Amino acid sequence: MRFLFIDEILEQSSSRVVAIKHVAANDAYLQDHFRTFPVVPGVIMLEALAQTARSLLCGQDPSLSRLVIGRVRAFRYGAFVKPGDSLRLEVDLLREPTDASAADAVWLCRGAAVAMRSAAEEYVAAAGRFALRRIALAPTHRADADPVISRSLHAAARVSSC
Repeated sequence: MRFLFIDEILEQSSSRVVAIKHVAANDAYLQDHFRTFPVVPGVIMLEALAQTARSLLCGQDPSLSRLVIGRVRAFRYGAFVKPGDSLRLEVDLLREPTDASAADAVWLCRGAAVAMRSAAEEYVAAAGRFALRRIALAPTHRADADPVISRSLHAAARVSSC
């Protein structure tokens, strides 16, 4: 199942994007987080910022749609985001790799998720820096496989065949 945590892109330039997510009471991730006090989980806010950053990068190069969160630094959470709130997602691209086609390419971003309860009430719900990197696909040749993973898979196969 794939979740999209962006409802609309409000503005976009070559290095900045602003999107919005309207939080509804029937959003699936709120059903158990928490039943008597539903709030948006912090990891969902981080993923929403990553999706917002991806939308910025995909506008420049469609092959960048398969980026994942590679690193999170100095990320802090503030206000609770509740059903009925809107989440304004602001992402600035801080640094692009010199070679975007390289397997180890990293895009450094700064993001903020701002909870909007009314036209006059805004609270920072989450903010910090994160990096996006290419998704690591499984090696196509056995010689490229990670030896630690390979050993643990072989050990698991021996145990399951007993």
